[in-house]
Parts: sequence; C-alpha cells; structure tokens
Amino acid sequence: MSGFICPHCGERTDIFKSGGGEAAAKELNMQFLGKVPIEPGVGISGDKGMPIVIDDPDSESAKAFERIADRVIKTVEMK
Repeated sequence: MSGFICPHCGERTDIFKSGGGEAAAKELNMQFLGKVPIEPGVGISGDKGMPIVIDDPDSESAKAFERIADRVIKTVEMK
C-alpha cells in the first residue's frame, strides 16, 4: 500500500508504513512490481464489477495497475 489519496483534494497520506514491499523484494532478490495507492474509487468500481483501469483510467490507482501490468509483461517477454 502506498498511501491514501484523498478524493476531495488529491493529497496523498501514508496511513501505513511505506517501503515494506520494496524491502522484502530486495531481501528476496525479486523484482518489485509497484505500489497501488488506496483510493475509494477502487472499491466503488469493484463493487460495480468494473476494474478501476476501465471505470476511472485517470486515477492514480489505475495508473499504478497499468505500470505494474507493463512490468509483468516486460518480465515475461524477457524469459
């Protein structure tokens, strides 16, 4: 988790510790794929059965999922 993004002002607030996933990936010698922020829109779109990348493609969460998907694709293509 990479922080909560306020739906009113767009400000990011780290409500949990940050960097744990990156540290674990480094310790395990694995690729870190990325961080997905906490946004109310992810739950709302999920409840509608619509992925956030389709329902709100300009949201920070959708952009994060797209970056992660791109990294996965590039990694798979290299093998």
